[in-house]
Amino acid sequence: MTKTQFAKFAIAGLIFAVVNILILYALTDFLGIYYILSSIIAFFLGSTGNFLLNKKWTFKERMRHDLLAKYIKAMSVNITAVVITIALLFILTEFLNIYYLISQTIAMAVAFVANFIGNKKIVFVSQ
Repeated sequence: MTKTQFAKFAIAGLIFAVVNILILYALTDFLGIYYILSSIIAFFLGSTGNFLLNKKWTFKERMRHDLLAKYIKAMSVNITAVVITIALLFILTEFLNIYYLISQTIAMAVAFVANFIGNKKIVFVSQ
């Protein structure tokens, strides 16, 4: 893990977080979808773009022959991150009465660390 990789991963994560919050808000407040389901949908909608950005920019991976295998690994890591996010989102919102968008932001920040480690150690091992 390099400082540059971590910084790039953080920038990509910040972009993803903004997109995630916007999708969560739109699905929940405009379409009336339950905030937990909206969070799951938002997470997976942004995951592919986040994966591709990290593949090409953060970890500078150019090989294409193993794209599907890496994508599956990335989605496995993302499932761990989404479980952490959803659990914290629910606890913060339902038990601590924190507004769901703030809860989502806090939860994503916590899950960010697990997501970086998983991507570095499982998905982009050689970088």
